[in-house]
Amino acid sequence: MIVLSIKYDFICLSHFRESSILEIDVACYLKRPCFKGLGLVKGWSRYMKIKALFHYYLGASLFFSGVASWHAKLHELSMRQLQRAAQADIEKALLLIGQLLKYKGLTPYNKIVGVGYLKTLADKDHAQGCFMLAEAYQDPELIIEKIDASQLVALYEKAAQQGHIMAALRLSRAYEQGLYELTVDSEKAEYWHEKFFEASNL
Repeated sequence: MIVLSIKYDFICLSHFRESSILEIDVACYLKRPCFKGLGLVKGWSRYMKIKALFHYYLGASLFFSGVASWHAKLHELSMRQLQRAAQADIEKALLLIGQLLKYKGLTPYNKIVGVGYLKTLADKDHAQGCFMLAEAYQDPELIIEKIDASQLVALYEKAAQQGHIMAALRLSRAYEQGLYELTVDSEKAEYWHEKFFEASNL
């Protein structure tokens, strides 16, 4: 029996079994006021979204609190919950498990799977997802299909246009030094340099 306490807007779980974690009674849940008028399909969809969020918050809390490092089974539980949330398209889960596997994965396969999660996030034009994917594609140790320089620049631009500080800095240096097969362009370098300062509030 694992004894933990997790608070969320909808419910608080204090005692649960690993094998049945977050398996909340559907019929009971659909009777809650937040489901009235939604219809069965919409109600079920919302239930599944809430369940996925629970998976994320459980996995993330185990990881950030350090509890996951106490025992291999706790580590597996944390990663399993994050994976379930990521498979349900929870953006925070995609980012966290993507970064964990990319930078801390024990095997090359784990790292590649991590990049896959980051790509899923980047396909949603998520700023940090775009930046992290661009960084991952430049890792010489990863055995993945590389993308051309223009695609790297496009990823950085997507992130920088949303106020991502490091992406703006990467672009500023790229246009200043002619990186990523770009032509040196002082005006664009200055433009992204200014964006970097704006985003960093300096």
